[in-house]
Amino acid sequence: MPTIITHGVVGLLTGKIGKARMKLVLLAIFCSIFPDFDALGFKFNIPYFSTFGHRGFFHSIFFALLFCFILLLLTYWEDRKNTKLTLKCYSVMFLAMLSHSVLDAMTDGGLGVAFFSPFITERYFFSFQFIPVAPIAIKKFFSMWGLRVMVAEIAIIWLPLILTYLIFKIFRKNKTGTNS
Repeated sequence: MPTIITHGVVGLLTGKIGKARMKLVLLAIFCSIFPDFDALGFKFNIPYFSTFGHRGFFHSIFFALLFCFILLLLTYWEDRKNTKLTLKCYSVMFLAMLSHSVLDAMTDGGLGVAFFSPFITERYFFSFQFIPVAPIAIKKFFSMWGLRVMVAEIAIIWLPLILTYLIFKIFRKNKTGTNS
């Protein structure tokens, strides 16, 4: 898995690219990190490969759809009649949460991601696994392994996403500048 920091950066940039306000940006960050709460299962002896093990149900598309819908109801209930806003908020949260599983499927470690859980429990990796798997333990994060992972994530994930964000920002500025 990529580090929690990188998942958060992806959530942040998902919100920013979606021109979200601070509340939605924070929700996007939360959604992009949340699936890794299943790592707590290790403390409760939930086997990695089980449905509720790490990268299982909580990394699935179904869970992301359901979780983001519930989160939308809890956070944007007062805006429910504004269909455009509601759809935007749901989309940003869902894409941020789904980004977590997509990134995990690009790592070079673990057992894969159960994208289709609970309906299909098989786990998948993408054919391009170029993201080094990050240490789960905090102690190991502050090691040479953790440093190598952070450097790789900055180069492989952060920089392309920041560039994408800047391109969107420039495009929007030029688009609004020509209409004035």
